[in-house]
This record gives sequence, C-alpha cells and structure tokens, in this order.
Amino acid sequence: MKFYSDCMPQLDLLNDHQFLMEISEGNEKAFEHLFRTLAPTLKPFVFRFTKCNEHTREIIQDTFIRVWLNRDKIIEVTNIKSWIFKFAANECLHHLRNKTIHQKAVHKLSGHQEEYSEHTTQTIQLNEIKAVIVDAIEHLSPQRKLIYQLSRVENKTIPEIAELLNLSPNTVKNSLVTSLKLIRAHLALNGYAFLAFLFFYIKK
Repeated sequence: MKFYSDCMPQLDLLNDHQFLMEISEGNEKAFEHLFRTLAPTLKPFVFRFTKCNEHTREIIQDTFIRVWLNRDKIIEVTNIKSWIFKFAANECLHHLRNKTIHQKAVHKLSGHQEEYSEHTTQTIQLNEIKAVIVDAIEHLSPQRKLIYQLSRVENKTIPEIAELLNLSPNTVKNSLVTSLKLIRAHLALNGYAFLAFLFFYIKK
C-alpha cells in the first residue's frame, strides 16, 4: 500500500487506479485520505444551502458515509470529485425538504441529484450509523454532554462555555477532548472504525 499523503499531488491521487482500488476494497487509510482531500472543498458548497455550520458538518459526514457504502463502485467513476459532490447534493436536497425550505432553494439542486436516488438499504445503514453517534453522545456524563452540545450544536467558543458554566477554559477544553475520544471509541466498538476518524475530523 502506498503512503498517499506524500506520494503524489492530491488531484493526481483522485485519478490513481491503485488508490481507488484500495478504497473499493475497504482500505480505511486510503478512504481517510480521500476525505481529507475533498472535505474542505465540499464545505463551502454545502454551506451555501444550509447556512449553518452544524448542519454543514452533518451533511458532509453523511455524504462520506454514503461514499463508503458505495465504495465498490468508485473504480468505475470517471470524475471522483463530481461523484462525491452529487452525493452531497442529494444530502442537501434531503435537508432542504425536511426543513421545508422554499422551493426556489430546492430548485438550485435539481440538476445535481437526478442520477443518484437514495436506495432503501443504504438509507437504513446511514440511519443505523447516525443512531450509534447519538447513542455515543447520550452515554456522556451530564456535564460533558452539555459542554459538547454547547460547542457543537450551539457553536459556542470555549471561553463562552467556560463563562456560561462558571468553569475554567481548560476544564471545558479537556471535557471536549475526552468526549470526542469516548465517541470515537463507541463508534469503533460498534464496528464503525472507519467513521471514528471521520467524525473526529469534522467535529474538531
């Protein structure tokens, strides 16, 4: 297996057959590098439709779960970036529909989502993975759960949380670090080791 972070430019990497083959065969290291390569370019695209950092993170997470569930098809794809963006477009469309956003906003995505309808089996798998994440958060202690929600859901900074809860900034920071480690461990324990790094990277 190649060491992808140093072996070639990122754009060339997306056209490397061996790299894509390893992803299709379930190589988590290769998949992680694919995520780190494309997630930063995906974020502004998703944010255009959500206008919310938390929803953007969730959609990017769901997008790459979809990619993982469809990894066996990746070696047949001619444009990896476009393929993944279409998954993201589908997730954005689903989000907009659920939030009953004006039809004009939904129309922006119409040209991106026609080729990739959601499959029932994949949707069930996605929901199962999301349920494990929710369960992991529920297993946090009350204080850690509160700090986590203030940080990740309400997007408050560490100093803001510290002032609100009358805690030191270091206590808040350490609580977040511990919570993320516990969530990652819970994901790995439930058979989603590949998602542990993904979740941690998105939530940092």
